[in-house]
Amino acid sequence: MIRVESTDFSTSKIKTTGLLLVSLGFIALGLYMIFIPWNDSVFPIFRNRAFVVTVGLINILFFGVGFLIFIFQLFGYSFKENKIKIDTTGITDKYRLGSFGHIPWIDIAEIKISTINDQKYLTILVHNPTAYIDRQRTLSNRKEMEDNYKLTGSPINISSGFFCIGVDKLKMKIDTKFIEYKKGSR
Repeated sequence: MIRVESTDFSTSKIKTTGLLLVSLGFIALGLYMIFIPWNDSVFPIFRNRAFVVTVGLINILFFGVGFLIFIFQLFGYSFKENKIKIDTTGITDKYRLGSFGHIPWIDIAEIKISTINDQKYLTILVHNPTAYIDRQRTLSNRKEMEDNYKLTGSPINISSGFFCIGVDKLKMKIDTKFIEYKKGSR
């Protein structure tokens, strides 16, 4: 029996807690908008009580859903497996809605770090980028991957924004497994 070693990178509890607190702040703002009259506002639109209450309710609903999702994530429950898995077979993205799925090591040409709008991304250059674009089920995900392909030369770009590891460390971990694969395939 072949033993497959893998490394998983899940979402960061600290970043999830930060998002939870931001959601809570916006919920409080929505409650303030509903219960405190804004008759003395400089902006005429804020003197309209129906408008202010409607915006407050939308605020509470939107950030309330986010708050619940972040609570679930904080305590280990997730609606989707939130991780990137690196093992002897390749890299698997189970994080984003438009995830790229599994990339076997044989499909990977190069792994590099790209910067887009001062944000660092781990870019995985693959031999057949259109195959990964065509995997996407929705038009918006396909368009996102096409834009990534134009910007970085690959449709697969991973931001470590919500992970408990930075892009540089993630690249080192992936490079290590990629080198192991290359040595083993000779």
